[in-house]
Amino acid sequence: AALSYTWGAPVFDHHVICDGRRLAITAHLDAALRRFRTTTWLMLWVDALCIDQTNIPERNYQVSIMKHIYSQALRTFVYLGEPSLFDGEALKLMMSLTQLAQFLDKSSLSELQDMQLLDVAASRARDAFIGFLELWKAGFPGAG
Repeated sequence: AALSYTWGAPVFDHHVICDGRRLAITAHLDAALRRFRTTTWLMLWVDALCIDQTNIPERNYQVSIMKHIYSQALRTFVYLGEPSLFDGEALKLMMSLTQLAQFLDKSSLSELQDMQLLDVAASRARDAFIGFLELWKAGFPGAG
C-alpha cells in the first residue's frame, strides 16, 4: 500500500517508530498515519519515510518513479486533511462540474442546440458553486 498526503508545514514535531528507529515526522503525516491505522500488519510506502530527503540525487530519482510506485500499489490511501464544514459543498461543486463537463464532452453540436439540457446542468453547477461560496465566506470573513 502507498500513502499520498499533503505535507503541510515543514515542522517535524511528531514521531513514528519505523524499523525500530524513532523518526521525526510532520503533523500532517502523523494525522494521516493515525487516520489509516489498522490493527493488522500493513506494509506502507510513505515518501517522507522511504526516501532519504537529505540525499538530493536519491530524492530526485524516487520522485521520478512515484507514478510507478502509486500505480503498482495494491491500495493507495489519500489524505487531504481532516474533514471540514466545506467538504460537503466542495464535493457537490466538484460533482456538478464533472457532470457538466461530461455532458459537454458527450454532446454533439445538434444535442447542444437543445439548450434546455445544458441549462439544467449549468444551473446545478452554479447552485453548487454559490452554496460553496456562501459557506466559504461565512467561515472566512476576509474571503469576500
